Amino acid sequence: MIYLFDNCYLSTTNSIVEKSKQIWIGSHAKLDRDPMLNLTYDILHSYKEINDDELEELFNEIHEDYSTIKTVIYCDVENFMYVYSYFFNGVLEESAVKELYSFDRLKENYRIGVFATRDVEFVDLPKTLKGTDTASIFSSLLTTTRIEIAFANAMRGNEDALQFCVDRATEMYDGSPGFWSKDAEQNLPALLSDEEFTIANLTNNEFIDSFVEQFEIDEVFPNKIVDKIKEHFDFDYLEHYFTVMNNTTEWKPMWDQDANISKQKFVETYLLNKEFASGNQLLFPNYSNFDSINPIFWNTILHKNTAWLDKYKVKNGTYNQTN
Repeated sequence: MIYLFDNCYLSTTNSIVEKSKQIWIGSHAKLDRDPMLNLTYDILHSYKEINDDELEELFNEIHEDYSTIKTVIYCDVENFMYVYSYFFNGVLEESAVKELYSFDRLKENYRIGVFATRDVEFVDLPKTLKGTDTASIFSSLLTTTRIEIAFANAMRGNEDALQFCVDRATEMYDGSPGFWSKDAEQNLPALLSDEEFTIANLTNNEFIDSFVEQFEIDEVFPNKIVDKIKEHFDFDYLEHYFTVMNNTTEWKPMWDQDANISKQKFVETYLLNKEFASGNQLLFPNYSNFDSINPIFWNTILHKNTAWLDKYKVKNGTYNQTN
């Protein structure tokens, strides 16, 4: 999935997010052969064809009525390129849109950050974007944008973009190194005591939510999960993370210094510090963020010089006041 705005994403049909509001555009074999699809999925709209005016109306409807609901626009290849080009043409100049597509194409084709869906014909996006000559007025007026685009502008020296990245990353970032609160739910049987491990508890959503909630802390390092792993599996994840994944034995002083650092301070000091982040596996974007961030683009920004990022100056709206 490719993040557009609010909670709205663009995708091919390689993976279907079942618990989402859905828009289908183009020709889809699954739609055509399944008369019960509207009863299976929460489909807001279905278009065989769509034009600029209809797409503009759709963007505004999603923004006004479904900004807090995960909404996915599913397209066949031709319409994916059309929606992609039309939307990002309103944000970036042509060369930036084409280059961004080269990163997003890989993310979509590799299905990074989503689960594979059975019974759906796999599609590959082509290497070259077939762009449109038109651009969305809606996207050009957005006051926020993808965090990678903001990060590209932050690396160009734009302080407003950097502050946006700090705020957005602080909001999004859910655990490091390597674990996030969902791991508590995924490893629930191993974390429960014998007394807690009952059918009644495992089938009780209220119990599960309350148990997982204890791991949702506003700290950088999920110490509770790490301690539980050591307790239940006799595995020191911290030592593995630093010595195996990051190939350093001198991690203890840093850990002792920053174990209780606030999430925002960690984001400012390390996560968005190009010199530090590019040399350490900080796992951001980590899997919990892969729907909203393209890790290929993010890490390319970290590992290249900043001159190539000049094209990512936003045309209208956000981050175009300076530089």
